[in-house]
Amino acid sequence: MLHTLVCKEAPTLFALCRAIDHRRSANVEYWGLSFPHHATVVHPDGGAHGSFQSAASAHHLFSTAAPLHLVWP
Repeated sequence: MLHTLVCKEAPTLFALCRAIDHRRSANVEYWGLSFPHHATVVHPDGGAHGSFQSAASAHHLFSTAAPLHLVWP
């Protein structure tokens, strides 16, 4: 019963990535978890984190300085 509940309500993982060398390689700039009504983002070193309305809104904000790609594994 608990396993079914957890699987049903688990957030969806996403990443905000920076392409390097004309997209031949990339860096994960932020990891995120998307929930039904918000998204949480954290920098891989743990130094920065935030809560947003959605993965798309986090992507929009963090892409203002340099283009990032929103990736859903």
